[in-house]
Amino acid sequence: MENSIKVVASGKKWIGSGIISTSTVVEELINKSKTSLLITSYVLSNYNIINLIKNALERGITIDLFIYKKILNENIYKKINSMNNEFIGLNLYLSKEEEFLHSKVVICDKTEVLIGSANLTNNGLTTNYELGVLIKNPQIAYEIEKVIKKIGD
Repeated sequence: MENSIKVVASGKKWIGSGIISTSTVVEELINKSKTSLLITSYVLSNYNIINLIKNALERGITIDLFIYKKILNENIYKKINSMNNEFIGLNLYLSKEEEFLHSKVVICDKTEVLIGSANLTNNGLTTNYELGVLIKNPQIAYEIEKVIKKIGD
């Protein structure tokens, strides 16, 4: 695997000219995962992303999902909790109020990592002006995963 770094963005004026949309990258990472995903988000309210997560679980992908519980929409919470009960491959970490989880990260198969400012919401992935980087590097992915998993300890 060749190491690389690419800029990703959301917001109408930032997409194009070689800049990949954050929404596209998140969807591609979830869809192409073969073994594992790690996802953190301050807010998760995009139903398409939730459905992609469910599809990945149905494919047998192990998913570590870290979400800040305090502002989680009740319907979204019910859907995620239902998936947590249905799939043994979902490891759900709902941070406590005093553990203010604000990171936005997706790690695919321990080799690619997306780090950015976009929440997994419709606006965060499309209309807000958000920036991030997609890094293909197993060592960096490992180091970031190691840091994030300390929350679940």
